Amino acid sequence: NTMVGNKKSTLTKLVDYYNIRIMPHGGPVLYPIILVTLGWIAAIAHDGCDFARVTGPAAELLTGSPAVPYVDCGMAAYRVPGFYPAANSWRVAYSEECLSYAYIEVLADRPWVSAEWLNFLSIIVGGGTTMFLWSATCLTLRPNSWRAAGVGLMLSWICQVCSLVWFYTDLCSTSSRNIQEFAVSRQNSNNSENSETSSCYLYFGSKCVITSSCLWFLASIYMLFGKYPMPVPKLVAQDDTETVATPPPGRIIAPGGYQPIPGGKGGIGARPSRNLASSERSSVDGGSLRNLQSSKNIQQERASFISKLSHPEDG
Repeated sequence: NTMVGNKKSTLTKLVDYYNIRIMPHGGPVLYPIILVTLGWIAAIAHDGCDFARVTGPAAELLTGSPAVPYVDCGMAAYRVPGFYPAANSWRVAYSEECLSYAYIEVLADRPWVSAEWLNFLSIIVGGGTTMFLWSATCLTLRPNSWRAAGVGLMLSWICQVCSLVWFYTDLCSTSSRNIQEFAVSRQNSNNSENSETSSCYLYFGSKCVITSSCLWFLASIYMLFGKYPMPVPKLVAQDDTETVATPPPGRIIAPGGYQPIPGGKGGIGARPSRNLASSERSSVDGGSLRNLQSSKNIQQERASFISKLSHPEDG
């Protein structure tokens, strides 16, 4: 029981030290938390091979077939559609696995690599800021920490928006239909003006990037330029029906039980077991005095009655 009590007291001290409680900032803190969480979910919702839809010669470059009208491309893999004769259309089977790029070292130019790193940084910083903000549901954040989280969200928003630089990659403007021509055209840095060029369009992954960017931007504006949510005062329950244990006259309450007061007489020096207010302590001491006086009066009356019985002639 002693060990359990010590553990509880230690836990209570930690809770009081860090001021751990439910919603210390109140309900307004949930507004940026919900926005940031939805933005982070949108940032990781795509599967990595549906960032953009590529049409034109680039589709033939990736598949090797001029019949394929488009290809869904990501930053690390792509997905090829299949032809369904019953519907007479090309469709993508999203249950199939993505295909890795065979010549990624040739395809990945400077905008491609920059977009990969920017998207990675936005997910890491945005996810870390999201986890930090969720701690505000049980911990008290200082104004500096609140503003720092807003700066982190603004940085995540900038990185996420800049990751759309992927659409400036050479794959989205090439007229080459095989990897050899593509490598030569990159070295020469020119495409034939009369030939057909490829095009890249927003698809599920890039639309998720735009969605998360908007949510993170709104949350960062709310935290940087909005009012800081002041912590709600902590309410402490007070029990007004506490009972006071009064020891016997001439004794005090000690860990080993009731012990005599050194040099004390009667019950005047007896102290209550709890820290009471001055008015309550005086009432307790006054009651002890009245009890002592009444017992002395009873003893005096008893002694006089016995003396009368012993000397009836005096009566």
